Amino acid sequence: MRIAICDDEPFFRSTLYNVLIACDELPKDVSIEEFDNGHALIKSHEESNFDIIFLDIEMPEISGMEVGQKIRDNDKNAIIIMVTSHRRYMQKSFRIDVFDYIVKPYEDSDIHDVFERAIKKYRNQRHKITFNSNGEMHTLDVGDIVYIMKETRRLKIVTLSQQTYECYGGLNYYEQKLSPYGFLRSHKGFLVNMNHIITFEADSIITVLGTDYYVYLSTRKRKECLDIFSDFITTSRI
Repeated sequence: MRIAICDDEPFFRSTLYNVLIACDELPKDVSIEEFDNGHALIKSHEESNFDIIFLDIEMPEISGMEVGQKIRDNDKNAIIIMVTSHRRYMQKSFRIDVFDYIVKPYEDSDIHDVFERAIKKYRNQRHKITFNSNGEMHTLDVGDIVYIMKETRRLKIVTLSQQTYECYGGLNYYEQKLSPYGFLRSHKGFLVNMNHIITFEADSIITVLGTDYYVYLSTRKRKECLDIFSDFITTSRI
């Protein structure tokens, strides 16, 4: 696991670093790198992706919001955690699909909580599924799947890169297999990854792929789905 801490203030960088290395959940194979500006982080990430990024929003030259957007444009899986002194940035930060945010000044427990949930998401993303699509075998990271939809006798698997795979099989099978990794049955014909949900509409779910990719939400199951999602974001997410 590769972790980046990007903050122009040395005090906050070192404080965050010391809290992270003291976490019980810290993997043995972890490496943590520190950056004092966003340009250096972007360059390093392009050379070799970071798995978890702690990113200060208010920095000179280039803001954390701009850095996060540039990273997100090329990497849909990076777990970005925004660090800010002002809550007014929180809403904007979720537009680039951040995992969570930490408000300065923070307590060690705040960092522990977010970090442990980030590690859980990282581990979930590393799980894979294999399936046959048009005569070829494909293997996908579970975290790359945004949703699966049923069309007559076939399924469509839609990924973060907007790649779509068609395969035979039952949605019940994938629901059983993927539910432990945050997948929600929102409709008899849809299974959606809660890690990639942006918001709920009256009869649909908006994911990070936007409104062009329509995920149905059953009216009958709406309250149940909202309750499940609420529990999920409290304990696991984003």
